[in-house]
Amino acid sequence: HACLKKNGRAKEAMPFLDVVADRLGDDGLRFYSALLLPYVYEDTADIDGWRKSFKKNVRALSKRGISITDPFRMEGVPQYYLSYHGRNDVKINSEIARLFRKSCSVAMFRAPHTLSYKPAERDAKVRVGFISYYFREHSVSKMTLGLFKGLPKEKFHTVLYQFGFKDHI
Repeated sequence: HACLKKNGRAKEAMPFLDVVADRLGDDGLRFYSALLLPYVYEDTADIDGWRKSFKKNVRALSKRGISITDPFRMEGVPQYYLSYHGRNDVKINSEIARLFRKSCSVAMFRAPHTLSYKPAERDAKVRVGFISYYFREHSVSKMTLGLFKGLPKEKFHTVLYQFGFKDHI
């Protein structure tokens, strides 16, 4: 499946993943398979068809109720290619996040020392740090620049961390 997926042949990779998921009883693979997308499409109708199927897969998993015990076995973020469609993905990404939170309790771990944390001031700025290898001349930077610029400076203290690659950005 890895060769097929890496070559953008999601339609051919999905059945292999599903068979392995069934044989191993691995809902993580099932989840991963449901989110696979190709990165090249014939036309907008092809994109529409994949998006419809993608949403149907997410809803089916949500209804089925899955349990992901080892999220670290999942490689990458298969729904990443949604962003290539040029559509509003807020609703579907929120649905994916809800499903993941519901099905993967280990990912919701919170360190005990953070449970009682209270900010020093009620009106203190929220401190947010973003970390990525791709904060450089890369599509990730271009896609997220609006998010960073759009955070109200009076409410958020933001820090961007880039590592591993140097360019002019």
